[in-house]
Amino acid sequence: MKLERIQELWSEDAKIDRDRLDEESLKIPQLHSKYYTLFSSERLTMKRMESDLDILKSQRYEFYDATISEEDLDERGWSEEFKNFGKKVLKSDIGRYLESDRYIIESNLKLALQKEKCLFLESILESIRFRSPSIKNAIDFLRFTNGN
Repeated sequence: MKLERIQELWSEDAKIDRDRLDEESLKIPQLHSKYYTLFSSERLTMKRMESDLDILKSQRYEFYDATISEEDLDERGWSEEFKNFGKKVLKSDIGRYLESDRYIIESNLKLALQKEKCLFLESILESIRFRSPSIKNAIDFLRFTNGN
């Protein structure tokens, strides 16, 4: 799910109807379930992306080291790039090449976005955990202002 969509959902769900605090209190478990399910799914996606990035780094290392197999080159669609690259990089320089590798940079950016989604969902869950005391405080305040 896109970050913008999660933000839209939370924008709607974060609202508390002051006239129906009892109903808002009863919605807390549903909200927790909804956002924990999203969080769990997005966290698993993040873990998969981290693993894929590790594999990509290893393959790109082999690319620059010129030890990558023809099969891996073909499978990844790097055959033409490998032919055009035309050199074996010194082991001491491979790190520099990996830092500026467009495939790794692209993968890192996607992973950063995924991490941002997970952080946002964690903050939503924290807000949901605090919702019950907030509603209780609102009810207490209403009692106080009404003279009870």
